[in-house]
Amino acid sequence: MRAPLARPPLGALVLLLPAALFAGACSRPLESRPDPAPQATPAASVRFAGASDATPAPPGAKLEVPEARPFAVVELFTSQGCSSCPPADRQLRALAEEADRRHERLFPLSMHVDYWNYLGWTDPFSDGAYSERQRQYSLAFRRRGAYTPQAVVNGREEMVGSHGAELRRAVKRALSTPARAGVALSARRRNNHVDVAFRVAAPEPFELVIVLAQPRAETSISRGENGGRTIEYRNVARALEVRAAPAPAAGTWKARWPERMPAEGAFVVAYAAAQGTHMVLGAERADVEFE
Repeated sequence: MRAPLARPPLGALVLLLPAALFAGACSRPLESRPDPAPQATPAASVRFAGASDATPAPPGAKLEVPEARPFAVVELFTSQGCSSCPPADRQLRALAEEADRRHERLFPLSMHVDYWNYLGWTDPFSDGAYSERQRQYSLAFRRRGAYTPQAVVNGREEMVGSHGAELRRAVKRALSTPARAGVALSARRRNNHVDVAFRVAAPEPFELVIVLAQPRAETSISRGENGGRTIEYRNVARALEVRAAPAPAAGTWKARWPERMPAEGAFVVAYAAAQGTHMVLGAERADVEFE
Protein backbone atom coordinates (compact mmCIF):
# COMPACT_ATOMS: atom_id res chain seq x y z
CA MET A 1 0.00 0.00 0.00
CA ARG A 2 1.02 3.61 -0.46
CA ALA A 3 0.54 5.87 2.53
CA PRO A 4 -0.38 9.54 2.02
CA LEU A 5 2.74 11.67 1.80
CA ALA A 6 3.54 14.76 3.81
CA ARG A 7 3.57 17.91 1.68
CA PRO A 8 7.17 18.62 0.65
CA PRO A 9 8.80 22.02 1.14
CA LEU A 10 8.14 24.51 -1.68
CA GLY A 11 10.55 23.84 -4.50
CA ALA A 12 11.55 20.40 -3.29
CA LEU A 13 11.99 17.74 -5.95
CA VAL A 14 9.48 14.98 -5.22
CA LEU A 15 10.39 11.69 -6.90
CA LEU A 16 8.66 8.56 -5.67
CA LEU A 17 10.02 5.04 -5.71
CA PRO A 18 8.31 2.89 -8.37
CA ALA A 19 5.46 1.10 -6.60
CA ALA A 20 5.93 -2.06 -8.64
CA LEU A 21 9.43 -2.54 -7.25
CA PHE A 22 8.35 -2.26 -3.62
CA ALA A 23 5.10 -4.18 -3.24
CA GLY A 24 4.14 -4.30 0.42
CA ALA A 25 6.00 -1.10 1.30
CA CYS A 26 5.08 2.52 2.12
CA SER A 27 7.19 5.04 0.19
CA ARG A 28 8.16 8.62 0.93
CA PRO A 29 10.17 11.15 -1.08
CA LEU A 30 13.53 12.46 0.01
CA GLU A 31 13.37 16.08 1.04
CA SER A 32 16.19 16.98 -1.31
CA ARG A 33 17.83 15.55 -4.41
CA PRO A 34 20.62 13.03 -3.62
CA ASP A 35 24.18 14.15 -4.26
CA PRO A 36 25.78 12.80 -7.44
CA ALA A 37 28.06 10.67 -5.26
CA PRO A 38 27.55 9.80 -1.57
CA GLN A 39 29.68 11.78 0.82
CA ALA A 40 30.81 10.99 4.33
CA THR A 41 28.50 12.46 6.96
CA PRO A 42 30.38 14.64 9.47
CA ALA A 43 29.83 13.30 12.97
CA ALA A 44 28.74 16.71 14.21
CA SER A 45 25.81 16.76 11.77
CA VAL A 46 24.20 13.61 13.18
CA ARG A 47 21.69 13.87 16.03
CA PHE A 48 22.10 11.04 18.51
CA ALA A 49 18.89 9.35 19.65
CA GLY A 50 18.88 9.29 23.44
CA ALA A 51 22.55 10.24 23.68
CA SER A 52 24.27 12.61 26.04
CA ASP A 53 27.90 13.42 26.70
CA ALA A 54 28.97 12.01 23.33
CA THR A 55 32.65 12.97 23.52
CA PRO A 56 35.58 12.45 21.13
CA ALA A 57 37.07 8.99 21.44
CA PRO A 58 39.81 9.01 24.11
CA PRO A 59 42.69 6.55 23.78
CA GLY A 60 43.20 3.59 26.05
CA ALA A 61 39.91 1.72 26.25
CA LYS A 62 40.99 -1.42 28.10
CA LEU A 63 39.92 -4.01 25.58
CA GLU A 64 42.08 -6.53 23.75
CA VAL A 65 42.86 -6.03 20.07
CA PRO A 66 39.74 -7.37 18.34
CA GLU A 67 39.70 -10.17 15.77
CA ALA A 68 37.90 -9.62 12.48
CA ARG A 69 35.19 -12.31 12.13
CA PRO A 70 32.30 -12.69 9.67
CA PHE A 71 29.00 -11.14 10.78
CA ALA A 72 25.66 -9.87 9.54
CA VAL A 73 24.10 -6.60 10.71
CA VAL A 74 20.44 -6.26 9.70
CA GLU A 75 18.91 -2.79 10.12
CA LEU A 76 15.13 -2.88 9.69
CA PHE A 77 13.60 0.57 9.20
CA THR A 78 10.03 0.18 10.36
CA SER A 79 7.14 2.08 11.91
CA GLN A 80 4.07 1.31 13.99
CA GLY A 81 2.27 3.84 11.78
CA CYS A 82 2.75 1.82 8.56
CA SER A 83 0.37 -1.04 7.83
CA SER A 84 2.99 -2.75 5.64
CA CYS A 85 5.46 -3.12 8.52
CA PRO A 86 4.10 -5.93 10.78
CA PRO A 87 5.14 -8.74 8.37
CA ALA A 88 8.67 -7.33 8.33
CA ASP A 89 8.65 -7.05 12.12
CA ARG A 90 7.85 -10.77 12.21
CA GLN A 91 10.74 -11.49 9.85
CA LEU A 92 13.16 -9.63 12.12
CA ARG A 93 11.77 -11.44 15.15
CA ALA A 94 12.40 -14.77 13.44
CA LEU A 95 15.96 -13.75 12.56
CA ALA A 96 16.64 -12.76 16.18
CA GLU A 97 15.31 -16.07 17.46
CA GLU A 98 17.39 -18.01 14.93
CA ALA A 99 20.52 -16.08 15.90
CA ASP A 100 19.92 -16.88 19.57
CA ARG A 101 19.30 -20.54 18.83
CA ARG A 102 22.24 -21.03 16.47
CA HIS A 103 24.67 -18.68 18.27
CA GLU A 104 25.35 -16.93 14.97
CA ARG A 105 27.10 -13.58 14.64
CA LEU A 106 23.86 -12.15 13.31
CA PHE A 107 22.82 -8.78 14.73
CA PRO A 108 19.22 -7.83 13.74
CA LEU A 109 18.11 -4.35 14.83
CA SER A 110 14.69 -2.71 14.62
CA MET A 111 15.00 1.02 13.89
CA HIS A 112 11.72 2.93 14.12
CA VAL A 113 11.48 6.00 11.89
CA ASP A 114 9.35 9.00 12.81
CA TYR A 115 8.04 10.23 9.45
CA TRP A 116 4.78 8.22 9.57
CA ASN A 117 3.78 9.55 13.00
CA TYR A 118 1.45 12.11 11.42
CA LEU A 119 -0.90 9.33 10.23
CA GLY A 120 -2.63 9.18 13.62
CA TRP A 121 -0.30 7.18 15.85
CA THR A 122 3.03 8.23 17.37
CA ASP A 123 5.40 5.27 17.46
CA PRO A 124 6.88 5.29 21.00
CA PHE A 125 10.18 3.87 19.70
CA SER A 126 10.53 6.33 16.82
CA ASP A 127 13.19 9.00 16.55
CA GLY A 128 14.43 11.31 13.84
CA ALA A 129 17.94 9.89 14.27
CA TYR A 130 16.76 6.58 12.76
CA SER A 131 15.06 8.42 9.90
CA GLU A 132 18.32 10.25 9.25
CA ARG A 133 20.23 6.96 9.30
CA GLN A 134 17.85 5.65 6.65
CA ARG A 135 18.17 8.85 4.62
CA GLN A 136 21.93 8.35 4.47
CA TYR A 137 21.36 4.85 3.09
CA SER A 138 18.93 6.23 0.50
CA LEU A 139 21.69 8.54 -0.72
CA ALA A 140 24.30 5.77 -0.73
CA PHE A 141 21.98 3.41 -2.64
CA ARG A 142 21.00 6.29 -4.97
CA ARG A 143 17.34 5.90 -4.08
CA ARG A 144 15.05 8.86 -4.74
CA GLY A 145 13.09 8.23 -1.59
CA ALA A 146 12.79 6.26 1.63
CA TYR A 147 10.26 3.53 2.35
CA THR A 148 9.16 1.19 5.11
CA PRO A 149 9.74 -1.57 5.82
CA GLN A 150 13.30 -1.47 4.48
CA ALA A 151 15.96 -3.99 5.54
CA VAL A 152 19.65 -3.20 5.02
CA VAL A 153 22.19 -6.01 5.42
CA ASN A 154 25.78 -5.00 6.26
CA GLY A 155 25.16 -1.67 4.55
CA ARG A 156 25.60 -3.48 1.22
CA GLU A 157 22.19 -4.84 0.23
CA GLU A 158 18.70 -3.48 0.76
CA MET A 159 15.26 -4.97 0.21
CA VAL A 160 11.67 -4.79 1.41
CA GLY A 161 11.89 -6.11 4.96
CA SER A 162 8.95 -8.48 4.58
CA HIS A 163 10.62 -10.34 1.67
CA GLY A 164 11.90 -13.12 3.90
CA ALA A 165 13.61 -15.33 1.30
CA GLU A 166 15.54 -12.41 -0.18
CA LEU A 167 16.49 -11.21 3.30
CA ARG A 168 17.80 -14.63 4.35
CA ARG A 169 19.86 -14.97 1.19
CA ALA A 170 21.49 -11.63 1.93
CA VAL A 171 22.18 -12.69 5.53
CA LYS A 172 23.74 -15.95 4.32
CA ARG A 173 26.02 -14.04 1.96
CA ALA A 174 27.02 -11.66 4.74
CA LEU A 175 27.87 -14.47 7.16
CA SER A 176 30.14 -16.06 4.56
CA THR A 177 32.01 -12.83 3.73
CA PRO A 178 35.28 -12.15 5.62
CA ALA A 179 35.18 -9.12 7.88
CA ARG A 180 37.57 -6.25 7.21
CA ALA A 181 37.53 -4.80 10.73
CA GLY A 182 37.55 -6.17 14.26
CA VAL A 183 35.42 -4.64 17.01
CA ALA A 184 35.76 -5.19 20.77
CA LEU A 185 33.02 -3.88 23.02
CA SER A 186 31.83 -3.67 26.61
CA ALA A 187 28.83 -1.92 28.19
CA ARG A 188 27.82 -1.17 31.75
CA ARG A 189 24.85 0.65 33.23
CA ARG A 190 25.66 3.13 35.98
CA ASN A 191 22.70 4.83 37.63
CA ASN A 192 20.62 6.27 34.77
CA HIS A 193 23.33 6.05 32.09
CA VAL A 194 25.01 3.37 30.03
CA ASP A 195 28.78 3.53 29.52
CA VAL A 196 30.18 1.82 26.43
CA ALA A 197 33.87 1.16 25.72
CA PHE A 198 35.03 0.15 22.26
CA ARG A 199 38.16 -0.67 20.32
CA VAL A 200 38.20 -1.02 16.54
CA ALA A 201 40.95 -2.33 14.29
CA ALA A 202 40.12 -1.19 10.76
CA PRO A 203 42.13 -0.72 7.54
CA GLU A 204 40.94 2.88 7.03
CA PRO A 205 39.14 5.73 8.84
CA PHE A 206 35.54 4.71 9.35
CA GLU A 207 32.08 5.58 10.60
CA LEU A 208 31.35 4.06 13.99
CA VAL A 209 27.72 3.20 14.76
CA ILE A 210 26.69 2.29 18.31
CA VAL A 211 23.17 1.09 19.12
CA LEU A 212 21.65 0.42 22.56
CA ALA A 213 18.88 -2.13 22.06
CA GLN A 214 15.93 -3.52 23.98
CA PRO A 215 15.60 -7.28 23.30
CA ARG A 216 11.79 -7.49 23.47
CA ALA A 217 8.88 -5.09 23.39
CA GLU A 218 5.15 -5.31 22.83
CA THR A 219 2.84 -2.45 21.89
CA SER A 220 -0.94 -2.31 21.73
CA ILE A 221 -1.66 0.24 18.99
CA SER A 222 -4.95 2.06 19.40
CA ARG A 223 -4.98 4.41 16.40
CA GLY A 224 -3.58 4.81 12.92
CA GLU A 225 -3.13 2.21 10.18
CA ASN A 226 -2.37 -0.56 12.69
CA GLY A 227 -5.05 0.49 15.16
CA GLY A 228 -6.41 -2.44 17.20
CA ARG A 229 -3.28 -4.59 16.72
CA THR A 230 -0.79 -5.73 19.33
CA ILE A 231 2.68 -6.20 17.85
CA GLU A 232 5.70 -7.90 19.38
CA TYR A 233 9.15 -6.56 18.53
CA ARG A 234 12.69 -7.85 18.94
CA ASN A 235 15.95 -5.91 19.28
CA VAL A 236 14.44 -2.43 19.26
CA ALA A 237 17.00 0.37 18.93
CA ARG A 238 16.59 2.78 21.85
CA ALA A 239 19.70 4.97 21.49
CA LEU A 240 22.05 5.59 18.59
CA GLU A 241 25.37 7.28 17.93
CA VAL A 242 27.19 7.72 14.64
CA ARG A 243 30.66 9.25 14.73
CA ALA A 244 33.62 9.54 12.39
CA ALA A 245 36.69 7.74 13.72
CA PRO A 246 40.34 7.24 12.75
CA ALA A 247 41.88 3.80 12.25
CA PRO A 248 42.55 2.22 14.64
CA ALA A 249 40.30 3.76 17.31
CA ALA A 250 39.41 3.28 20.94
CA GLY A 251 37.05 5.26 23.10
CA THR A 252 33.87 5.50 25.11
CA TRP A 253 30.27 6.60 24.71
CA LYS A 254 27.90 7.63 27.48
CA ALA A 255 24.14 7.80 26.91
CA ARG A 256 21.08 8.31 29.06
CA TRP A 257 19.14 5.16 29.84
CA PRO A 258 15.87 5.51 27.90
CA GLU A 259 12.70 6.07 29.91
CA ARG A 260 10.62 2.94 30.50
CA MET A 261 13.29 0.71 29.00
CA PRO A 262 13.61 -2.50 31.05
CA ALA A 263 17.08 -3.54 32.13
CA GLU A 264 16.72 -7.27 31.51
CA GLY A 265 18.55 -8.48 28.42
CA ALA A 266 19.66 -5.03 27.20
CA PHE A 267 22.61 -5.08 24.84
CA VAL A 268 24.77 -2.89 22.63
CA VAL A 269 25.83 -3.47 19.02
CA ALA A 270 28.73 -1.50 17.54
CA TYR A 271 29.79 -1.61 13.92
CA ALA A 272 32.43 0.08 11.80
CA ALA A 273 31.35 1.18 8.33
CA ALA A 274 33.11 2.72 5.36
CA GLN A 275 32.67 6.47 5.28
CA GLY A 276 30.37 7.60 2.49
CA THR A 277 29.13 4.18 1.36
CA HIS A 278 28.15 2.96 4.88
CA MET A 279 29.23 -0.60 3.99
CA VAL A 280 29.84 -2.37 7.30
CA LEU A 281 33.41 -3.59 7.82
CA GLY A 282 33.06 -5.31 11.20
CA ALA A 283 30.65 -5.60 14.12
CA GLU A 284 30.25 -6.88 17.67
CA ARG A 285 27.59 -7.22 20.35
CA ALA A 286 27.91 -6.96 24.13
CA ASP A 287 25.32 -7.50 26.86
CA VAL A 288 24.88 -4.57 29.25
CA GLU A 289 26.32 -5.33 32.67
CA PHE A 290 24.83 -3.78 35.79
CA GLU A 291 26.49 -2.48 38.93
